[in-house]
Amino acid sequence: MMDEYEQKFYELCLKYNWICNKITECDFKTVDFLVQAKELKFLVEVTHIEKDILVAGGRTVGNKLRNKINKKKEQTSEYVERECLPLVVLIYDESQTVYTEYTDVVAAMFGELAISIDKKTGEGSQIFHGRNSEIRADKNTSISALGIKNKLLDKIVIYKNPYATNPLQIDFKKYDSFIEYNFEIEVS
Repeated sequence: MMDEYEQKFYELCLKYNWICNKITECDFKTVDFLVQAKELKFLVEVTHIEKDILVAGGRTVGNKLRNKINKKKEQTSEYVERECLPLVVLIYDESQTVYTEYTDVVAAMFGELAISIDKKTGEGSQIFHGRNSEIRADKNTSISALGIKNKLLDKIVIYKNPYATNPLQIDFKKYDSFIEYNFEIEVS
């Protein structure tokens, strides 16, 4: 039985004539779908961010995504490693007040933007990604991409993980329901 978000994704697959098989839940943790788009296969785990309640104060950029990444990593890593296929964690954002946007994704994946101040000179460094990164060369490499769908866009935005053990080879830009971002990583 599919929930409403899995059903939305399933219908999207039908639109593109992708073969989309719901994976049966069993004794061990699995993902939601095995998808075949032409000759390319990949796994998809569908989740959502609950409708939020506006709270006075602030928010930490990327926090709601960090939580989803961690939960889905725990759930899917064993299955993904066994299947050796790319994994897309697709997140439907049902927020009413603060939608997930590019800055949330970058902060959740690579860390919050930071600057270092030299105590002696008072000079600042270049801006860099600091703490709270969930995607690194040694962390969450089983996730090949994050997909975000919020109410502001009628498209799913795909953010590919440059550190993925199984990189996602499909070019989502060919499909009108997707926007794709690829990140280049500087090696120092």
